[in-house]
Amino acid sequence: MQQRNIVISFVHTFGIVLVVLGHSFYAYNQVYDHNYLWEWRSFAMPLFMFMSGYLLKYTTRAKNRPLGNMTIGDIGKFLLKKAKRLLIPYVVISSIVFFPKSYMSRYALHPVEMNFASYVDMLVHSDNNVVIYFWFLPALFVIFCIVSIGAYCLKRLGLKVPPLVFLVGLLLLNIAPVDWLAIDILSIGKALFYMLYFASGYYFCHYVNIERFIADHRGKVLCVTFLISVAVLFLPYNSFKSLLLAYNGIVMSFAIAHIYAKRMWSFLNPYLEASFAIYLFSWFPQVAVQQVLLSFVQVHWLLDTILAVVTGFFVPYFVWLLIMRYKHTRVGRVVAFLTGQ
Repeated sequence: MQQRNIVISFVHTFGIVLVVLGHSFYAYNQVYDHNYLWEWRSFAMPLFMFMSGYLLKYTTRAKNRPLGNMTIGDIGKFLLKKAKRLLIPYVVISSIVFFPKSYMSRYALHPVEMNFASYVDMLVHSDNNVVIYFWFLPALFVIFCIVSIGAYCLKRLGLKVPPLVFLVGLLLLNIAPVDWLAIDILSIGKALFYMLYFASGYYFCHYVNIERFIADHRGKVLCVTFLISVAVLFLPYNSFKSLLLAYNGIVMSFAIAHIYAKRMWSFLNPYLEASFAIYLFSWFPQVAVQQVLLSFVQVHWLLDTILAVVTGFFVPYFVWLLIMRYKHTRVGRVVAFLTGQ
């Protein structure tokens, strides 16, 4: 059990490393037209959605409480817990960022106006949020709403959808000629798009044989998936390429995690519990390094990228350490609550 917990935590942390890396190429993208490394790590958000579904199944099984057996009261408590974890940090941190970003819009990649309409717009429309990658938070909350309420309704109606049928249906939804990602009201479109990966993670945890195969052949799986991840980069972009990069990257991440756990490595252990905080707080140091600093100092893109990666990972980590240290104080409890810690 302990080894599996390490695998789960490692995959989360590995995913956040990829996210921080992906948000560190501002200077590079000003010089070059195509970024293969950014494209290679594009499976990061499918991985997060996959792990969210995986953890949902993992926790409900541990509590011996299937989703369909939840009462209306259980669903309310479940969604309230998710709202505290996801929506409160979304509103609080976005609000904190809104005022300095609107004041310093001349340095911003996506300028915003300082007025109430702009403030409401950036909370409702995820593509306009002052922290552009915060779309993940309301999208995941919408998915939890759909899954919990949907499971309840199916159970009460006496209906059971076979997993394969459900996944195929989501796959068809994913590759349909509809730009779901453009529907950015509360990230509903993104929730529909990424539901496929969430459901895949849920069933991946349920049917353990696939993960056992990855664990038993972790070295070979890593080599094969890494070679595929590089080869796929040279294919023309389409839905098939996006799906292949995503699922191949997910399998590769689990292979790396099982190698990490099997060899009892520990270099990422201090950060395993801080991945959510790193995701939330990395915007601040990365913007300071990539946009504000570059407006005053000209540095090579490689140095700027390295600074963005290092500060984007370690500054939020030290903020998380402070929150954890003072979490039991009155102010600490408030800060932890407002940031979902």
